[in-house]
Amino acid sequence: MHGASFRDAWFNGDTKFDRAQFGGDARFDGARFLHGASFRDAWFNGNTKFDRAQFGGDARFDGARFLHGASFPKARCGGDTGFARFARFFAASFREAQFNGDTRFDGARFFHNAWFRGARFLGNARFMGTQFDGDARLEEAFLEAEHILGPVLVKERLALDETTVTQHLVVEAFARQVTCIATEFKQGATIRLRRADVVLDGCMFGRPTTVSFAQLPFRERIGGLTPEGGLQDILFKDKEEEEAFEQKGQRTRPRLLSMRGTDVSNLTLVELNLRHCLFQGAHKRAEIRIVGTPQFADSPNYRMPLFGRIRLWRRWTRRQVLAEEHWYRSCRGREGGGNPLSDKEHWYDPCNCHEGGWNAPESKTLECVANVTGQEIERLTPDRLASVYRALRKAQEDNKNEPGAADFYYGEMEMRRLAAPVRSVERALLSAYKAISGYGLRASRAVAALLVVLALGTIGFATVGFADLNRVEYRPATSGAAGQPAVYQQVTVPAGRPGWGAAIDQSIDSATALLRTDQSRPLTATGRAIEVALRVLGPLLLGLAVLAVRGRVKR
Repeated sequence: MHGASFRDAWFNGDTKFDRAQFGGDARFDGARFLHGASFRDAWFNGNTKFDRAQFGGDARFDGARFLHGASFPKARCGGDTGFARFARFFAASFREAQFNGDTRFDGARFFHNAWFRGARFLGNARFMGTQFDGDARLEEAFLEAEHILGPVLVKERLALDETTVTQHLVVEAFARQVTCIATEFKQGATIRLRRADVVLDGCMFGRPTTVSFAQLPFRERIGGLTPEGGLQDILFKDKEEEEAFEQKGQRTRPRLLSMRGTDVSNLTLVELNLRHCLFQGAHKRAEIRIVGTPQFADSPNYRMPLFGRIRLWRRWTRRQVLAEEHWYRSCRGREGGGNPLSDKEHWYDPCNCHEGGWNAPESKTLECVANVTGQEIERLTPDRLASVYRALRKAQEDNKNEPGAADFYYGEMEMRRLAAPVRSVERALLSAYKAISGYGLRASRAVAALLVVLALGTIGFATVGFADLNRVEYRPATSGAAGQPAVYQQVTVPAGRPGWGAAIDQSIDSATALLRTDQSRPLTATGRAIEVALRVLGPLLLGLAVLAVRGRVKR
């Protein structure tokens, strides 16, 4: 048939349009199906509207084809609703629709965006193997009895913003972007993702929640989380889908971008990429659990130039850093501090060396987060960065990850140093602490400082530390008469100072002994001062070296 209009029509019995073909627009606005309605394998070649339609019984659209827009805003389904068996939608809108029974979209495909804003799913809603070539927007939705959402393939954005979930929800998604902004998971959630950029701003987790990397491909399951028949075929195994994500620069491991305004005390992150994550504004950061291989950003591999192009050593110590520190350091030295959201030329410059290699690649997602959330991102000052590092350090210590905690302690001390006034005792002490031992975390610096101290002590002893030595000689006082023995007298004569070998020995002895003294070499007043300094600095630097090694090997 061509176009059909059933506006405000009443269907008293079971209604069947199975395999019907609508050549033009199909209008069912305000229609009432008092019993079941079936549109299995129907073809809708024009725009299809079920605005405010009411289904008293089951509504079946399994295998239906909606070649243009399909609109179900404010529709009411009293029984079960099915869009399974490879139903196809050019674009679809289910705004403020209400599904009282179970709803199935298994195997359905949406070639453009699908809108579920304000939809209410009072029964189970299954999206097993559903594919969205555009966005899947479930904002402000209400999921009352849902337990499993997915696995779904979303080539653009899966949005659960401002959605309320009353039961524990399992989300499995192969997506480019997943946003849960102001989402309320009353009973917690288990979110398994592949390739997604994740934003969790303002989320509320009523119970323990896990966001993890789904390392194995998603498979179809029959009968829930523990199906009797086991897992079936791999979903989304088409190579074209993989290549589509690769062309957009996305890897398999999902990236967490932001958690601003979220209480993370019930949150566990498993094997996520945290190189771009913004921890600012998150509450109870010290209680977050981070599991798996560290995936934080690294400090720049910028090497100091020597003799032109020769670069020998790193300027910045190797450690895990936060994206906020990359942003802060890349903006240092610019007039007014700079704003990456407006300073695009600087923001995308991979060769920016304002701070010796700190640049913005780790912060390129700032604009994405700002656009998704509608809130500008604040560039943190060193004192606030120190508090973030402090909380994450405690979280790593509670998780028995001492090496990771050591990196965050280094970042905390660095931010404390930068937050202190330039001409202050605290800044000087922290700078010295960093130089001689890397805040007690770099054994190589402590050993190098000890060698420098020993070298200076050696030079000091050899030049001004040793007093002149005297030796006793017996010389004849008078020449005796023939046959009489000569008379000798004791004479003290200068014998010079001890050499460099004695100076090295004296330095090592002084630096490795707190109480033992060697009185065989007389010292000047300056030499005694040098000895006292070596007795204090030597054990101190050795202790810092041992402490740094312990911090790296402790588990």
